[in-house]
Amino acid sequence: MTYARWPRTLDELRQMSRSYGEAAVAEARWGAVSVWFMDGPKPDELSNSREQAWDAADMVRQHQRYHLRWPRAGGKQWPAPALDGLDPVSRQAAERIAAETLADWERAGCPRLSAHSIKQVFQCLLTFPPFRAAA
Repeated sequence: MTYARWPRTLDELRQMSRSYGEAAVAEARWGAVSVWFMDGPKPDELSNSREQAWDAADMVRQHQRYHLRWPRAGGKQWPAPALDGLDPVSRQAAERIAAETLADWERAGCPRLSAHSIKQVFQCLLTFPPFRAAA
């Protein structure tokens, strides 16, 4: 069996990231969605307005970073996510729009998710001392 030094797929990223697997996969996916937004998805690729989709995706990304304990540069903790402060109806709407945006991105072929972007997420994790210490 050959062991790859760097993950190339989300499944490999999840496995190689050990207890940070779900956080790493979420970071890779939302990172690719963010770059896709910078490229400017076609309006017909989005189920919601660009502004709604961007805001909801950003709020869910920040929420997942915080609650899945994705490492932050300098070892600082992420600020409390805005999603946690919303009333239940607004929170559900933001989560629904983010889920639709993620589905839109998947239907578009997961643009900007590549072996290189997955490797970058893993390399970021390698800079986190508790992750390195657990190896």
